[in-house]
Amino acid sequence: MRLDAGDAEVDWGLVERARQLAGLKGYVTNLAESTMDGAAVVAAYQGWEPNTSETGCDLM
Repeated sequence: MRLDAGDAEVDWGLVERARQLAGLKGYVTNLAESTMDGAAVVAAYQGWEPNTSETGCDLM
């Protein structure tokens, strides 16, 4: 939604982009691609869950 001088309108381009990206998952690493390629990063993350009891995070 965009608000301009009191007028509200839906940004349909942004809505369509969100629909196209729905369900995509991304992984972030600081390893060089020569150390571990994308497929290896995804394989390493599959099945991994953070241990929230040690971090005190209750968002999971």
